[in-house]
Amino acid sequence: MKQTIIRTGLETLYFSGMHHMMRPLVGGVGAILTLHHVRPPRPDAFQPNHLLEISPLFLEGLLKRLKRARIDVISLDEMHARYISGDFKRRFVCITFDDGYKDLMRWAYPLLKKYELPFALYIPTSFPDRLGELWWVALEAVIAQNSRIGMVINGKDQFFECATVREKRQLYDEVYGYLRSMKSEDELRKVVRDLAACHRVDMAAVCRDLCMDWQEITDLAADPLVTIGAHTVNHMMLKKISCPARLSRQP
Repeated sequence: MKQTIIRTGLETLYFSGMHHMMRPLVGGVGAILTLHHVRPPRPDAFQPNHLLEISPLFLEGLLKRLKRARIDVISLDEMHARYISGDFKRRFVCITFDDGYKDLMRWAYPLLKKYELPFALYIPTSFPDRLGELWWVALEAVIAQNSRIGMVINGKDQFFECATVREKRQLYDEVYGYLRSMKSEDELRKVVRDLAACHRVDMAAVCRDLCMDWQEITDLAADPLVTIGAHTVNHMMLKKISCPARLSRQP
């Protein structure tokens, strides 16, 4: 209900044209677009992680629109320079991609080269090292490939039916919420690791198939349009990581 109300309000502003009047008040000086996958639409009915992807057609339409709107598409270094100098005469957009998926090389990079637009790529180093655990993708694969799965929850074996697309969607949402509610990510990853092993989903293969290797990243880094940034080592949820107490200074 909350999402419906927000969406209705935003669509009312857009289709009435009122967003143009509000731009000086709420438009800000720029925006950072955070993207993940860019690839053609897949036919699968069960795609719980679909929110992480856009199509090449959509991306090219966006890039064309930015060009027509005369909005500066700039690098993160240029954004920092503008903030330091207080240069806000022109609105800007920065384009970033998280995780370093292979589809960026095939679908997004050629478009960004075509329009000569800079972008940043944030890499969790365990992904090109082939040690990364894309646990949300592994969970999707387990549910997609099975009609019934078992898990240990609160020390008890529990089984869930997931033969239909509706059951799969509902189960993914419930298990995802259960995993995210755990206090530590180590616990979350152990559960998914065990789940994948029991249902023959190769988590190493998921990483290898989806993510760029170091050579591909090196090739991208040679392009002046590309900025490579750090995205932690293991793609951890930072709010679940306990920080060590600060050392007190001794007299």
